[in-house]
Amino acid sequence: EAIRKCYRGLLEKCADAVETQSPQEKVIGAETFTFDPKQLPQLKELTDRYFEQVLELAASGKKRTEVYQAFVEVFRLTKKGDAHV
Repeated sequence: EAIRKCYRGLLEKCADAVETQSPQEKVIGAETFTFDPKQLPQLKELTDRYFEQVLELAASGKKRTEVYQAFVEVFRLTKKGDAHV
């Protein structure tokens, strides 16, 4: 339940940033795709590498004066039992 509450709070902050921060102040991206669920472990590895690289980039900054939040959430849009592509 604590993790759910944490992510709900992050999503609220994300929604607030959409409304209050300019495109120059944030990075937003989204993709929708069909995917083989058996590849989820590989996707987790890619995500872990992404965060490692983001942290390395952040650590190399000369003037780290702002706090940013990055999160990746890849989730199924289809409901179980829906026809698959």
